[in-house]
Amino acid sequence: MKKILIPILLLCFYSCENEISENTSENTISNFNSKYENSDKEINLENAYFIYSSKEENKTNNDIVLKVNHNKTINKATKKSKSSFQISSIDNTWKIFLNADEIEVKDNVLLAKTDAKDGLEETFSIHNLESGKHLVDYTYDKLIVKIPETNFKRYIAYTSLANSKNILKSYDKNTIGLLTYSSEKNVLQKILIKSSTKIDSITPDMRLVSISEKSRIIGNVGVLYFTYLDENYKNKDIDFAFGLSYYVGADESSILFEVTDNKLIKDKVKYDKKIFDIEFL
Repeated sequence: MKKILIPILLLCFYSCENEISENTSENTISNFNSKYENSDKEINLENAYFIYSSKEENKTNNDIVLKVNHNKTINKATKKSKSSFQISSIDNTWKIFLNADEIEVKDNVLLAKTDAKDGLEETFSIHNLESGKHLVDYTYDKLIVKIPETNFKRYIAYTSLANSKNILKSYDKNTIGLLTYSSEKNVLQKILIKSSTKIDSITPDMRLVSISEKSRIIGNVGVLYFTYLDENYKNKDIDFAFGLSYYVGADESSILFEVTDNKLIKDKVKYDKKIFDIEFL
């Protein structure tokens, strides 16, 4: 099977130097109410608390307080549990409900995790802290593009076949995954990955590729930094690529996406058309 991604990866400006540091404070959690109920069949746990987080970006401190209500029910016979969160801003301008096992504020976003079960991979979701807006879902891991010490962030998130059925409004039998390209505030593009060939349905290997002298991958192939840009960047400055590598039987086949002018370009996607079909939504 022809490997599209590997030769291009060799061209990337890759370095294993020290990580770029960002000023992120630790989260402070304060409980204000807890409740415990024990019946013959199940245990019910309720916990209400605040989360405080602060991060310095664009030379300004951004202080955020969230109100959280966590409910968890544990079946005594099966040991299976159900967990949900109600999360709102301190001024009640927004409120969201999440079915998840864990939440945390990390890298200036709200990250929720649902454990692997019933044949599904671990699933994560990211929400904006200022608006509560849902940005992306992903399985296993994600790719991130940043301009250090600014608000600029791009997420490249992949949700694998089984998990995406719970997220997509419509899909067909050939759908193997959903790819989302998002900023720190809004979803920018969504792409369906399809195949009529039998492909391992778990999350593929994902790697970023630096194609500009303005950007570097430092110490982690999942994070790319535009080290020579600041908050005055232009769309034309944002150019990079990333690849998804799948196993097709014992072979490997890859899809390479290119981002030009801060946008995924449909005509520049490189893949084996005998195996894959790419649908921009």
